[in-house]
Amino acid sequence: MNDNKMILVGIEEKKGEFEGRAYHNYCFHFNENTGKPNIIGKSTGVLKVKAENLNDVFGFAPTTADLNACLGKSMLVAYNRYGQPIRIGFEDTKSK
Repeated sequence: MNDNKMILVGIEEKKGEFEGRAYHNYCFHFNENTGKPNIIGKSTGVLKVKAENLNDVFGFAPTTADLNACLGKSMLVAYNRYGQPIRIGFEDTKSK
């Protein structure tokens, strides 16, 4: 049985300038059981959210404490038709 949950393990804030353009993003680092035969253990990934969209993606303005409380939880992500995250929810990994 493939338990394909994205478990949040870290959140990184990145901001700066690249080729004259400012950027400010939050990178959500996660582990995932993909069930792919060529991966031993868990796969890792990063979900990038622009800082200007963070409140919309969460549905509220998350504080550092709110973000910290998400660590270790399963991420539930909804994407728009362009593959960009439009909503992130979290559930305890032990709830199911």
